[in-house]
Amino acid sequence: RLRPTVSVIIPAYRAAGFLAGAVASALEQTVPPHEVIVVDDASPDVEETARALEPWTREGRVRLLRQERNGGPAAARNRAIAASSGTLLAFLDADDRFERERLEAAIEVFANHPETAMTCSDAYISVAEVVQP
Repeated sequence: RLRPTVSVIIPAYRAAGFLAGAVASALEQTVPPHEVIVVDDASPDVEETARALEPWTREGRVRLLRQERNGGPAAARNRAIAASSGTLLAFLDADDRFERERLEAAIEVFANHPETAMTCSDAYISVAEVVQP
């Protein structure tokens, strides 16, 4: 049986300061994603967003799409879904992080329980990252 591929989808609006952490957490998975797609939802910090992602976009590890008009996170996710090519979708907010085993755990659930439609996980808050000087 073929192992599923995962497209990580990250909507971004005024999130340039957080994106590097989110993207790094997606790319540093124990089972790497097939692709990471970030959708800039017509954010006023578009240049900062592009700069934050530049090392990964230059290498082809991240795709950055831009919305001409702000449509909110659902519209940004839908744009990324339409552009994705993975067999599974993993949603990650721009100011969040995945635990290193997140994708591996989800893939195992889908592999062992084909009736599964979606997975979710617990969350915790890291105050050191939330509070910025």
